Formats: sequence, structure tokens, C-alpha cells
Amino acid sequence: MGYVLKKANPLCTYVICDLPEALHVSSTYLPRLLPKEKIHSFPETRVGDIDEKVLNEGGLFFLSTQDMDRLSDKSINFLINIASFQEMTSVQVNEYFDLIDQKVKGVFFTQQLRSAQTHSYQLGEIAGLDKYPFRSNWKRLYLRNATFSDLYFETVHAIM
Repeated sequence: MGYVLKKANPLCTYVICDLPEALHVSSTYLPRLLPKEKIHSFPETRVGDIDEKVLNEGGLFFLSTQDMDRLSDKSINFLINIASFQEMTSVQVNEYFDLIDQKVKGVFFTQQLRSAQTHSYQLGEIAGLDKYPFRSNWKRLYLRNATFSDLYFETVHAIM
């Protein structure tokens, strides 16, 4: 995703917030694909707030999921979350949506499982599309089935 976005818009700053094992893969792979990009490595980004001045330096930022709250409020123009909410409890998803509401001024795209019934474990995760805590102040731009499977949906919301 980072490669595609940087190729489509070389001036964008790409921030990936993920689990350590995924950060290891992406922080190894993306610099090879995008050798001219400024790299803000995971160890380097562990200290201090990440405000618009820092983000305006451009390049690729690698953050752990717990570091997302270090981003300045309303500093994210476009946030993408794919297939991770089914790995969280409803409480965690609600907290994540609070963080999205706080950090994003722009667009939020998500692609998720339509129902928790599609996998074998039930650990308090979101039970279905109607249970996602989309905020009333978010404007839904579209909602549709994912092109690859009716088990997934994708939606885009404008957040101001």
C-alpha cells in the first residue's frame, strides 16, 4: 500500500502504524522499493511527538500501534485500516475510532469482515457491520462489498 501511494503521490508522507513484526517487514521492504525516500525508522521515531512540522519532512515513518497517539491532532489527511478490527474487541475498536476522530482531518478508508461469524473464535469482537462505532459527525462517502469477497465491506468517511 505504501509503495502504491508513494508512487501515485511522491510528495505525500506515509506513516505506517502496525505491530512490530509487520513493521520489521515493511521497514525492510519499502526502503528497497523506494530507495530515494527519507526513512524515519521505528527506533528513530520512538522519542517525542510527531507534529505537522515533523510530518512535513516527508518520507516513510514506521510507528508501532501504541505510538499513534503521538501524532498531532488532525494531522492525518488519509487513514487506511484493512482487516484489523476483527482482531480487536469491541472496546478496542471503539477506542481506535476515538483516536481516528481525534487524529484525522480528511478521509478514513476501511475494509473489514462484514461479520464475526466468518471465523471460528468469538472473543468480544465486532459482531457485524451495524455494530461498528462510526461517529455521527463522520460523513459516509460510500459503503460497498469488497470486490474480492462479499464477506468483506469497504467504506469511506470524511472526517473534519
